[in-house]
Amino acid sequence: MTNIERYNLGTAAVATIATALLFCLFSYFSVPESFTFFEAINPITTLAGFVFVLTYLGVPLAISIIAALLLLFLIWFIFFIIMRKIVK
Repeated sequence: MTNIERYNLGTAAVATIATALLFCLFSYFSVPESFTFFEAINPITTLAGFVFVLTYLGVPLAISIIAALLLLFLIWFIFFIIMRKIVK
């Protein structure tokens, strides 16, 4: 494995961990207070809530799921770019 491959894998891993932690933080702040801590840090809750809001506004379910995945990828890509600038 070359240094370039190791660099890209490292920055991708850090961006993935940062995105997962961000979604855990979002879900922690969006659940009711009756949930325990481990129930509250489920990052799928945030994505499910985003899809629910879009379908409630009249967007079809398939497009809502695609929009949620695109949002997830966009946030990951932003973290990836930030990590590449920090590591260089």
